[in-house]
Amino acid sequence: MFKDLNDIRLYAAVVQAGAVTKGAAQLGMPAATVSRRLSALEQEIGARLIERSARRFKLTALGEQYFAAAARLLDDVKAASADVSALASDLRGPIRISATAEFAGFFLAEPIASFSQQYPDITILMDLSPRRVNLIDEGFDLAIRIGELQDDRLISRKLMTFSRSFFVSPKFPTHLPLPQTIEALESTRLVRFMRDTDDSLTLQSVENANIKRELRLRGQLQVNSLALLIQLVIAGAGVGLLPELLAASALANGSLIRVLPDWQALPIDAHLLYPNRMMPKRVRLLIEHLQESVSVR
Repeated sequence: MFKDLNDIRLYAAVVQAGAVTKGAAQLGMPAATVSRRLSALEQEIGARLIERSARRFKLTALGEQYFAAAARLLDDVKAASADVSALASDLRGPIRISATAEFAGFFLAEPIASFSQQYPDITILMDLSPRRVNLIDEGFDLAIRIGELQDDRLISRKLMTFSRSFFVSPKFPTHLPLPQTIEALESTRLVRFMRDTDDSLTLQSVENANIKRELRLRGQLQVNSLALLIQLVIAGAGVGLLPELLAASALANGSLIRVLPDWQALPIDAHLLYPNRMMPKRVRLLIEHLQESVSVR
């Protein structure tokens, strides 16, 4: 038995391409990932399907039989998909989305509102809990995640890139020194976003991204709310590492001042994720709408 229909699609694509690297390129996947999944498929089946090396690619006798069966199965799936295409294209029904409350509040309100106005028969169900949901097991259609991606079973599309710099308020106590070097940050009164338990931070030069420095910053105030973090820095609680996009208006009106302008933290990306499976048209339309509405910066 196979774990996933996608493994059969992957096997068929590699066989049709005549090489793992060519098949991987057609699938848009790393060759190492494709090779690993082929090996897992062979191990699960309990038989060698392809004799492959740097110079040789040949199906075994069992591999040829398996490919013939796989081709019939994929044709059947394609036919079944055609039979339900009318239902899939119906612009009705729910779309389940997972995102953090703050990302949704900052960036999704207007795009979701305009999409709902355009498609009033589509129901948007947004889960804004901080936990990282399992899209496949829990039946979510989309998720927006910030930072490093971990699940290679999901398709990802970059929505935004956040540049992060240090800022302080004019209300910051005058008797406390402001950092003049990045090393001085370690003894500066900081307000930090409590994202995880790791205190390490990598900074890079604005002029030359290849120049990096590693610091360990604890912070006298640590919060898990980005909105509160910004307000605390504006109120003078300490120096804060903030997304430039969200600090721009306060910087323009003088509520924030840039600190150490020659250095930035490594940028982080926000990705739109969705399972690699047949997708209703309503979900595809929302993906396209979000990619157009939530700018990549």
